[in-house]
Amino acid sequence: MQELAYTIYDPSKEVPGKPDYYQTVRYIFQHIDFQISEDEAYVILNLFIEKWDESEGEKLFEKDLANHIIDRCRSEFVLFLSKEKIEAVTGLIISYLRSIDQFH
Repeated sequence: MQELAYTIYDPSKEVPGKPDYYQTVRYIFQHIDFQISEDEAYVILNLFIEKWDESEGEKLFEKDLANHIIDRCRSEFVLFLSKEKIEAVTGLIISYLRSIDQFH
């Protein structure tokens, strides 16, 4: 079975300190150990970015980001992922940001 293009993460395409939207999704699919749809990944990533942008200059904690995303997924989107899966995807986004020196 051939892998889909969006699942192939290529760290050589990274520019330190500059997150890439599509590379983030590729990173998620490269490292995730359960099934989610591409749409679910994008919803979680967009909610993450929204909170990240709102919090410019403030210290953010992984748990706060995950809780924000979980709350928004439940109140505004029909996302049937468990809290644990949403937290796992949020953790992967943070891992990606750490890998390019954007989250400490």
